[in-house]
Amino acid sequence: MLKSSTILVTAILSFSLVSCMTSPQTTSFLGNTLDLDKIEAKRFKEAWVSPQFDIKNYNKIYVSPVDFSHLKKLGWWDSKAGVNYQDDEILPGFKNDRNQQVAQDFANYFQRKLEEGFANNPSRLKLTQNKNAIDCLQMKVAITDLVPVKKYLAPLGYLGDGSLRGGTMAIEVKFVDAETGKSMILLKDYRVDPNNTDYGSDKLTWYSHAKPLIQEWCSDFVKSLQDLSKPEETGLKDNF
Repeated sequence: MLKSSTILVTAILSFSLVSCMTSPQTTSFLGNTLDLDKIEAKRFKEAWVSPQFDIKNYNKIYVSPVDFSHLKKLGWWDSKAGVNYQDDEILPGFKNDRNQQVAQDFANYFQRKLEEGFANNPSRLKLTQNKNAIDCLQMKVAITDLVPVKKYLAPLGYLGDGSLRGGTMAIEVKFVDAETGKSMILLKDYRVDPNNTDYGSDKLTWYSHAKPLIQEWCSDFVKSLQDLSKPEETGLKDNF
């Protein structure tokens, strides 16, 4: 009986590890990438750039409300594991759309941090509240995956890429020409919680990872566009 249980647990963990390490599929939010050139990016998992894109054509950036309508529902592993949480904040009867309930708060937080980042770190792109401004890039972000932390798996450490125990998040991003509506840059990224110091502590909650990841992304977006604006800019792949 013990041997059978061990085999079953091993199989479940192996299946879960493979599935967790797989980057979420692209959603309809990102749109068609056929007319854009795919580049090797250093900060993001995947990136596409229009041959028509030239940063010198823009001097403003508008941050659209962050979308969460394309958020993937939690999968089998998360829906089964969620019932084992002992936190007071977790209600009995885990549902696979539970992450939808917190997405609005994180979407608002994401937009606010992006606006703060562009406002406090000026480059050639000045933050504007007018989405139809002349010479403007519209930045559109969608949260496409948000998997809660599995607190009881903390002793496993960073097994694989660390996503087995949760604490993952994925986004899709579009930089759109405000005048033509055409996508100039498309980005897709998937990350694991970079700040694991609180694992196993009382401070850890289901979504402890979300704000650190959002802050990390905001910093990368600001740096990418600042670098792109430099006269010595050598190539898009070096900036994204």
